[in-house]
Amino acid sequence: MGNGLEHFLSWKGEKLAEQESAEGARRALVIAAHPDDAEFCCAGTAALWIRGGWEFFYLVCSDGSKGTDDLHLRRERLAAIRQHEQRAAAAVLGVKEVSFLNYQDGEIIYQRELLGEIVRHIRRVRPQAVFTHEPVHIVRNMYLNHPDHRAVGTLTLDAVYPIAGNRASFPEHAEEGLEPHRVKELYLWTSNEPNLSVDITDVVDLKFKTLANHRSQFAHIEEGIMPRFCRGVPVLPWVASRLFWFASSRSLFWFALSRMKVWRRRWADEDGRFKENFRHIELPS
Repeated sequence: MGNGLEHFLSWKGEKLAEQESAEGARRALVIAAHPDDAEFCCAGTAALWIRGGWEFFYLVCSDGSKGTDDLHLRRERLAAIRQHEQRAAAAVLGVKEVSFLNYQDGEIIYQRELLGEIVRHIRRVRPQAVFTHEPVHIVRNMYLNHPDHRAVGTLTLDAVYPIAGNRASFPEHAEEGLEPHRVKELYLWTSNEPNLSVDITDVVDLKFKTLANHRSQFAHIEEGIMPRFCRGVPVLPWVASRLFWFASSRSLFWFALSRMKVWRRRWADEDGRFKENFRHIELPS
């Protein structure tokens, strides 16, 4: 199918050029449930498109506060850590803006408030393309999709159509100067029916660098390499753990990068190429 970049940049030819002149920069909005979802699912594609002149915006719906098995790490602290990690990961690619809605991790449901927040961001950013989760329960007969992923995917699809383009929906946005907006294209990851494969081999190292910034998600590494004097100390288990964590953050970063070598072997196809797959939907004008 090619690498997908040429396909998108040539989309509708003159019509795309007209849209660019009418609406300014080519923009894509990535709407994800958790910090690191964008890195796993579309960072390579984002890197390619940014090189091609696109502006990317990230919207993260949850606070990521349950992404740990460490009972001593407070949810508020982890949420702050993950927000910092997400910003650092996005900076690797040159993402223009990262926004957080901070809904509680693991408990996102379909609700009007969150729908309105997503619609607000679509109307503010005015993207030609939106990337998000396909809201399926079972992914390729391999694993169950996270409920937050399903909820955010469903909310985003409804926000894209018909809500964001309907002036009567969330009319209070007009008071903020936000006009209705119609998204032209949807790109859904974790789809059971992908129809676009983007070859990201040339930028796969950037993808891995973005992932390596999510250091808190390598907590099992911390446990595995923590010095013996920090283990089994009944008085200061949390202090020892956190001191080691902050003292070794750079080491964890490079350790995470080394783990990417394993992921390289697992994620490459039989030709040694790396792909990100999407269900691509071109929406009517």
